[in-house]
Amino acid sequence: MKVPLMKENLLNYLMKHARQIISKQQLLTLFPENFEQSFADIQRDYYLKESESSVIFYPEVPLSVARITEQLLGAWPTLTVTWHASLSSTNTVMKEQIQTGVLSNNEPHLLITDAQTAGRGRLGRSFISDSYNGLYMSLFIPFKLTTGDLPPFTLIAAAALTQALKSLDNFDIKIKWVNDLYLNRKKVAGILTETTTDYETNQINGVIVGTGINISAFPEQIPTELRDKMGTLFEPGKETITREQLINAYLTQFSLLLNDKTKQYYPIYCDHSLILGKDISFHKDGQTITGQAVKIFEDGRLLVTLPDLSTITLLAGEISLQSY
Repeated sequence: MKVPLMKENLLNYLMKHARQIISKQQLLTLFPENFEQSFADIQRDYYLKESESSVIFYPEVPLSVARITEQLLGAWPTLTVTWHASLSSTNTVMKEQIQTGVLSNNEPHLLITDAQTAGRGRLGRSFISDSYNGLYMSLFIPFKLTTGDLPPFTLIAAAALTQALKSLDNFDIKIKWVNDLYLNRKKVAGILTETTTDYETNQINGVIVGTGINISAFPEQIPTELRDKMGTLFEPGKETITREQLINAYLTQFSLLLNDKTKQYYPIYCDHSLILGKDISFHKDGQTITGQAVKIFEDGRLLVTLPDLSTITLLAGEISLQSY
């Protein structure tokens, strides 16, 4: 059998068994002729996760920095895009590169990776981020403003991602204050916003918006203790959008909402809120306090009515829904 035909047959088999663990011995048995060359050819165009005895085939072609840059030219004309197969954390690496001068703090930058080995969420939590199961990226936006003057980047990013997912596949996303996105009662995305400062002036010179999105994963790829809480946009093999499409839709929406003087991010965020009108609990001064979430302000503060009808405003922190 000729190599091109052998490669086509092998690729078709891998496509039908995408994201599944396949024995290498089984592949050799089914496709003995010119297997090594055909397999190597496929590896150049697709991502295959290998162990000594097995392989997992991911049907999406590798991300293209050139395509992403071109697609975002209208929304982010001076954006530089960088991709790595694996990083510790896109936010950590971006922050180091901005503050050490490796990247200019005068232009926007986008850093993307296929996998994070030390992904971070709010409050120091780790973020599960395996190869090709999701989208992991950090966007640096230069800003010469004081903290009080900064736009509510977390709210804007959450609203933009919600709109992007709705436009791509009509996902019914809900936002849990302040930075988590839920689908079917499980978390599918998280946003971590951090400021960067100039070492000489100690002034804020920009903001990093880190985003992690769970696109698809097998149950065994999710830690047992997280299976009731962590979800994905798709079941493996049933993805209808690519990561490049998601990047383009998300960051285009982000640019539109960030530059919109009418603050359209605010009604989008509130309309998709998971918590407004519901009973929540939170920790303050060593105590667990319950109340009802009644309003989210434009700057992201949360107004809570307590059982004695007094109110408290939360600036940040972790809340829990009483019936979720």
